[in-house]
Amino acid sequence: MTTPDEQEQRLIAEIGRHIDWYSTALMRWNSQVVVPLRDLFIGCGTFVQVDGQFGILTAQHVVEELAPPCQLGLVLELEKSHQFWIDSNHFTVCEIAIPGETTKRPDLAFIGLHQPDVGTIKAYKQFVNLSSERNRVLPNPLHLNEGAWFIWGAAAYRNTIEPPESALKTIIGLHGLCGPGLGTNETREAEHDYIDIEVKYGANYETPKNFQGYSGGGLWQVPIDGIGTDSPTPTDWIYSGVIFYQSDVVDQKRLLNCHGRRSVYEYAYNRIQNRCTMRSQKQLSRDEL
Repeated sequence: MTTPDEQEQRLIAEIGRHIDWYSTALMRWNSQVVVPLRDLFIGCGTFVQVDGQFGILTAQHVVEELAPPCQLGLVLELEKSHQFWIDSNHFTVCEIAIPGETTKRPDLAFIGLHQPDVGTIKAYKQFVNLSSERNRVLPNPLHLNEGAWFIWGAAAYRNTIEPPESALKTIIGLHGLCGPGLGTNETREAEHDYIDIEVKYGANYETPKNFQGYSGGGLWQVPIDGIGTDSPTPTDWIYSGVIFYQSDVVDQKRLLNCHGRRSVYEYAYNRIQNRCTMRSQKQLSRDEL
């Protein structure tokens, strides 16, 4: 017989494994990399597709680190040393929403990926289909207090240098964390919506001391049946937003500001459709010359 704490940890682990399939940490290699532990890791993102366009939805301030010439590194396997780099000639950065200097919002971007890299990624990861998901998420979005909220990311201060293995001389350990938070507020500003996720600090919590590195990571809403029973069961995993900012800690609580469902499935979706397609086609034309 399992205890309530064991049930909770098992449930969190199950949810985390599912969200991992769609999530990645982002690395950047260029001439400015001096200290790999400090300079390589730039943030996180979620694999998505829009009408056959494949890429990564993340925060705009994350992709600002990808000025060419550079290489983009993606984390595709958990708990296994590997490397997967894409040259800047073979991905397209699409600026969706550029934050203001004082407001820090909106803050969204899309990294367009091309073949054969998409095929390689599909061997390890899955892509959220925004084209089909928007038809069920937007008309009847779940209330803020329905189910549980989960965030996915990697805290930069937890990164480690790992022992070298064969051809991999420098190995950075990125320690991702998929954990729950409390949805406390949902607002709409012009064409964007925002969801605040509260995380708590204290003796009973293993909350990261800061969330630098989580930028661009995914926000997920997970309805759960059987809460309070011996077998709580997730019934759905709904990709619901993008993390972009953390507040200071006040009264042992911190807020993570996230773009919400309308920002993802309407604003970002439309711009990926209408603007990123053209840029991707121009990029491909240059590559083919």
